[in-house]
Amino acid sequence: MGDRRNWYNAIMLSLVFRTIAHFHRLLLPVALGVAISSAVIVGALLVGDSMRGSLQFIALDRIGSIQRMIVAPRWFHQSALQAVQSRSGPGAVVGLLWIQAVVAEHQDRSKESEGKITTHRVTEMTLMGVDPDFWELGTILPTSTLGDEQLVLNRSLADQLKVQIGDRVTLKVSRDAVVPADSALGKRDTEVVALSRWQVVDIVPDESLGRFSLRSDQRPVLNAYASKESLQKALEIQGQINAVASSMPDSEPLLPTLQLSLEDLGLRWERVQRVFPENSIGESLDREAQPGTEPVSVFDYDQLTSQQMMIPDALADALADGSSRRVLSYLANNTEVLADQRSESQGRSVPYSIISGVDWELIARMLSDGRKDPVPTDWVVIHDWMAKELGAKVGDRLKIDYFLPETVEGTEVETSFEASIVAIAPLREPAQAYRRKSPARFAEAPTVFNDPAWTPLVPGITDQESISNWETPFALTRKIEKQDDEYWNSHRLTPKLFISEQRAKELFGSRFGSQTGLRFDGLNEAQRREQGDRILQKAKGKLTQLGWRELPLRAQQLKASSGTTPFDALFLSLSFFVIAAALILVALLFRLTIEKRAEHWGLLLASGWTRSKVRRLLLIESAMIAALGSAVGVALGVAYAYALLAGLKSWWVGAISVSFLDFHIRPESLWIGWISGLIVSLITTWFVTRQLRKASVARLLKGRMDDQAPSLQANRLIRYNAIGCFVLGVLALLAGQWAQGQAQAGAFVGSGMLWMIAMVLWLYTQMRNSSSNQSSSPKGSLVENRMHASLDLSTLARSNAQRAPLRSILTVALMAMASFLILAAKKPSPWSML
Repeated sequence: MGDRRNWYNAIMLSLVFRTIAHFHRLLLPVALGVAISSAVIVGALLVGDSMRGSLQFIALDRIGSIQRMIVAPRWFHQSALQAVQSRSGPGAVVGLLWIQAVVAEHQDRSKESEGKITTHRVTEMTLMGVDPDFWELGTILPTSTLGDEQLVLNRSLADQLKVQIGDRVTLKVSRDAVVPADSALGKRDTEVVALSRWQVVDIVPDESLGRFSLRSDQRPVLNAYASKESLQKALEIQGQINAVASSMPDSEPLLPTLQLSLEDLGLRWERVQRVFPENSIGESLDREAQPGTEPVSVFDYDQLTSQQMMIPDALADALADGSSRRVLSYLANNTEVLADQRSESQGRSVPYSIISGVDWELIARMLSDGRKDPVPTDWVVIHDWMAKELGAKVGDRLKIDYFLPETVEGTEVETSFEASIVAIAPLREPAQAYRRKSPARFAEAPTVFNDPAWTPLVPGITDQESISNWETPFALTRKIEKQDDEYWNSHRLTPKLFISEQRAKELFGSRFGSQTGLRFDGLNEAQRREQGDRILQKAKGKLTQLGWRELPLRAQQLKASSGTTPFDALFLSLSFFVIAAALILVALLFRLTIEKRAEHWGLLLASGWTRSKVRRLLLIESAMIAALGSAVGVALGVAYAYALLAGLKSWWVGAISVSFLDFHIRPESLWIGWISGLIVSLITTWFVTRQLRKASVARLLKGRMDDQAPSLQANRLIRYNAIGCFVLGVLALLAGQWAQGQAQAGAFVGSGMLWMIAMVLWLYTQMRNSSSNQSSSPKGSLVENRMHASLDLSTLARSNAQRAPLRSILTVALMAMASFLILAAKKPSPWSML
């Protein structure tokens, strides 16, 4: 049985080869049609491969061998890298300065003799402070070693600045704002440091680290490189960095290995202690006036504060263990006694006062007050200086104006709240006020309320000699009296008001945090060190919440280069009409081939071949032709893709904005293109060979192969499909009236395609009906009709087209698709033709 099957297959294969050789002139156009469809598929896939491969090359080339990168929200000391650098080896972990949003200026003085000095300016460039180890992570090296006040520019930046080697460039760098800009005390205008006339010693090409960037887009990268030490000196941040690049392939996170200190994290852990007299500031006791008096401890506690004013809630919550107290200090714009009580008051309103939120238990202990809960709950404690200025007493209600803790679209919003005075705290006046380099000195022991450490240091505000000199982002509109400046000189940041910590959190808390300090009382030396270590460990565990980022740079760049756009599917969809036209051409050519060989099929059937064997012979023959044509199409597709990319990089560069595309080939795309061309061609030919099922042997022997009329059910289905396509086309056109941009163009193309399909289906049904009516009319009437019919050319052409309606409709569809494709490319919207 097996030998018989093998013999049958060998005979069949031999016959296929002979028929292909005999009818090669008829089959060659079919193979070329298959080649065209495969070429379009392969070309679209290769264009997608080239797009993806080019993006991946750029993404990986611009980071060199860097695997991971740490970007810090602030400067930190580069000694934090020592442990990981010693473990990883030289050059594997590199610290650098990464400064964005830098402005560069170059003055072109080539025509200065003519009185023309042209200034070229570039904004939003990146300045990097690097060591020679940084360049070892890439494939290019500057030809000159960077010295003091020298720069290396990449080609894109040099071209925009019109700079040559030896020219001088001025860079304007913004210092990082310590307080967040969106908070009420944050600076809107950052301080700018000008690096005047630094010399350009080299210009590197836009390759490798010459276009180093964390971005994943294809915009030109504008980079300037300076010596790390020189840049640190210019910015007065000796020994500090804000970024780390690592080429270690280790997948373990790099951030936990850094040996960071609390100062690196912008935190301050300090002991706040006040002893009277304090000999270090020149205080002394008058032994004769106060015999037997010994030095006393006024207050002694430990406190955690932040250089950014607010401690993030995530860190504060992690440190909450019952031994700490949260403190929230804020600025009150104005304080006054309520209007209905002002007639009894002889005081004034007091501007710009520090107000601190703290729990009542601590305030009661400071007041030596035994009350556990103040009445009312909206309490406020002021000290006697404030009470005197306000003319207030216990029981009075105060109106306190303040800015919301976060700006609204960059604008400060002022509001107010009310509170009842429940106690007046004692405050001692110093014998000598504060000086720039020395604190206030007292002749008598200060009270526990003489404590400016309640408020964290805010540069530009807490370091000024007068309230009028505060560098606030808002205008100081309240009138500042002489006694207000006297208080500032005597007490600095000492709060004038105290409210509950919970209410302060509700009023002054923001996304930046709800506390300005964490206070720890009663710690001995061992507990102080232990608590400091605990704070550091907790803070290092919250680095992400503190704004530190570790980027798996290589993985991110690879992911970004692949993108969310399937380029191969996109180009295939754009080539849909061309592929469809090619398949129609294959079907038309194959049908013509079958009709031309009608006598051959009739002879096989007359010789005893079954119709299924004839169709099998035809399908095997088609498979060989399709395989050969698809293979030729792969080669043509490679050439087609290469030519298309060459056009996109030259003549049509405006379509992609930049000419970054290079030719890339994936073997998978070639195989997919070959197999796809083969399969779609076989499916097309399978539908065409169905006409052999009912063809008459006698008519085949005469060289005739008429179309088989579709069944009544099939005819009805074709008609319904035509109506459905027309209705959907109308809906798509109506939807396009409310669409914009690409959606409108898509609605136009979609409606046009649906109408084209509807018209082709309708025309096919008309041609089939005419053909059926003509073939079913009586012979006599047919002769009579022919005798009376007008024998003009149009009638003859119509009759000839109706003789083979399927072949005619394939030709019509092919021409309609080509016309529609040309029209759609020229007129993207039907409304533009009105």
